[in-house]
Formats: sequence, C-alpha cells, structure tokens
Amino acid sequence: MSSRASVKRKRRGEETQVSRATVLCAYCGEREGDEGEHVFPRSWYPESTPQTVQYLKVPGCRPCNQRWKKIEEEFRTEFLMVVSPLGVEAEGLHDKFTRSINPDFATEDKEKRHRAAKAMKILKTMAWVPAVAGAPQVTIRTPSGLFVRASPVRRIEKRVLNRMAEKLMRGLHYAKTHEVLGPLTVHSRLVRPEDGHDPTMAPVLEYLGQLPPDEALAPGLQYRRHDQTGLVVWDFLIWGGVRIISFVTRPG
Repeated sequence: MSSRASVKRKRRGEETQVSRATVLCAYCGEREGDEGEHVFPRSWYPESTPQTVQYLKVPGCRPCNQRWKKIEEEFRTEFLMVVSPLGVEAEGLHDKFTRSINPDFATEDKEKRHRAAKAMKILKTMAWVPAVAGAPQVTIRTPSGLFVRASPVRRIEKRVLNRMAEKLMRGLHYAKTHEVLGPLTVHSRLVRPEDGHDPTMAPVLEYLGQLPPDEALAPGLQYRRHDQTGLVVWDFLIWGGVRIISFVTRPG
C-alpha cells in the first residue's frame, strides 16, 4: 500500500472518530450520544417479529436511556393489560409479557421473587368491568362468590402517558431532521370509542383521520403529525390497540 493511501485512510479514520465523538444525544442535546436508543422500544416487539422489520435507533446518552427505559416499562405494563391479544398486530406480545412476570420462567431465586412481587403489584391494582368483546377476558370471582367473565381496566398515569409520548416524538423528530427538540409542554390523552362523540375531540379525530399515517415502524407504531402556528398534534397508534393524541407547545 502506498504511503499516500495510508495517509488518506488514516485521515478518514480520524474524521470518523471526531464525527462520532461530537454526536450529541437526540433527547437532551447536551451529553454525548454514545449509545443507541430505539425510538420504538425493542422490548415491545414479540419474539415472532420478522427479521425484516427495521428497528429505528437514534444516538442517546446513558442518563436519558435509563430514564426512558423506566417510562417504557411502566407504560408497557399498562397497555399490555388492555390491548387485545387477538389482534394479529400484537400476536406474541402477551406471551412475552406474561413470561416476564411469571416466576417459573426465572432461573435465579432473586429474579423469581422480583417477578412474583411485580405480578402481585399488578393484580392488586387491577380493576375489572363486564367482559368487553375484543378485549382481554378472564374469569374472576365476585365478592358474592360468583364466577364471571371480565375485562381488565387500567388508568395510565398522566405523567407516564405524557413522557412516553414525548419520548416517541423526540426520537421521531430527530430521525427525520437530525435536530434536537428543546423544552416542550405535552398534554396527552388516550383515545376511547366514546371520544368520537365528544364535541371537543370529534373534529380533531376526524381531521387526523384524513392524514396519511406514517407506517415506517408498523405494525408496532403508526403515527400522524399536524403542525400549526404554536401547536403540534401527534397521533400515535401502538400495536393497533392503544391510541394516544398529544398536543404539544413550546414554552415561551
């Protein structure tokens, strides 16, 4: 190899190292983005996911990645308790989640105790309503001793809902523009069937329904985005069963 070629290769290597060293975290824009972060969490895909599915990653720092991981785990527990296990989109998700809280699938005693405690915490906070078609159903015993079919109901904390939506929008925005979003004020809500008759939500849902969804991360995530002066509206559909509308403004 000629000395000139060696010099060029060395320069290219140095340029690559500098470029990597100066990439900032896509979420905070302050620390070095020396870790990859999946925009749509890798843990939310079932084991049956085809190898052809693309996992979108953006640069992230360790503090941001750890913070988002906690939010992802909180949100995952809630939405998997209510999303239908019958949908093709979510096939395999419930089995994966069930194993994650089943002590029988743990190999160490510490992990078995952790899973058992997690399962008990979830059971203690469950609420049940008469069986809903298309929703998960189980047989429960009522206080009077009757065994009936019921569907689970969960109330996702506003904090978790807003932070999960923010995580998605920051990652998606960076993937499209390579720009880090500054401070945001996020107001999110889960979309329920009755919202289609709500005079304040029905026009919003109707308008968003006319926008073509971005399906690059489907079937796990489909989303729409509408920009107007002073306001951005994001519409997320997760595994075909959980829909979130987020209204976003920038302070000041």
